[in-house]
Amino acid sequence: MRKCVEFLVLVLMLAISAACTGKSSSSRGSGDTVQIATVTVADTAHFAMKSGMKCNMTVTASIAYPENLGKTTEDLQTLFAQIVLEASDSTDFNTALKGYASSILNYEGDDTGDDAPDSDEEATFVTLKDNTLNYVRTIEIAPKFNKEGIITFCKFERIEKNGVETLSEHSYYNFDINAVKLIEVEDVFSADGIEEMNRLLRETLLQQNGVATEDELGTLGYYNLDNLTVTGNFFMNERGVTWSFKPNELAIMRVGEPQVFLGYEKLKDFLADNSPLKRF
Repeated sequence: MRKCVEFLVLVLMLAISAACTGKSSSSRGSGDTVQIATVTVADTAHFAMKSGMKCNMTVTASIAYPENLGKTTEDLQTLFAQIVLEASDSTDFNTALKGYASSILNYEGDDTGDDAPDSDEEATFVTLKDNTLNYVRTIEIAPKFNKEGIITFCKFERIEKNGVETLSEHSYYNFDINAVKLIEVEDVFSADGIEEMNRLLRETLLQQNGVATEDELGTLGYYNLDNLTVTGNFFMNERGVTWSFKPNELAIMRVGEPQVFLGYEKLKDFLADNSPLKRF
């Protein structure tokens, strides 16, 4: 496999894109915990496949990241790189940031490798005008919540294949600034309450869709309700907690990404002793 990297762009921006946030800001605001900076990186690569077909892949990422936290800045940025940018423990923050787009291409390239495409992929290739597949992957990482010593980053990923969207999904990462750690489910909720919370998630999903039974949910495209459980893909605000589920995790693709919201009145009895939610 031959890979040729054509360009690498690194641009510092003052405004935070609003796809995950609905808000633009480049500095500490009223009640905010962490100051945010934003960088954009991009890279592209070409793959020659055994069949003689060609594959072009482009990655563009807008990355909002924490800065100016005094003594904890380096530790939080390192944790951000490892968790959100999926960098190795040995990769420093600046290297992970600048090389993020390239690291994705390297991963995708290794995954594709020199293997000949399967029959379905081969059929796709031969229908193209110049026997070329063009993949465009766009990533936006932006703050979703930034108060009370908690910051949540939303990672939005979109993949297009020859101009047609094939994937769109959101991932959420919650950080405790005081402890400089990723907030896990067990940090927020008592283990004794998880089963009841799972029941509340199912009950709320039924209500959100205006149906009374899980069979009725099935007619709407929900087919895997065993996955409707308390997971780490959630975000919080002053009103409560929202769990987000990926395409095909609970339902068919056309349903998109189901989200289930539980307010604090429903959650207050299930909080862990030192739950960050008790800060509100």
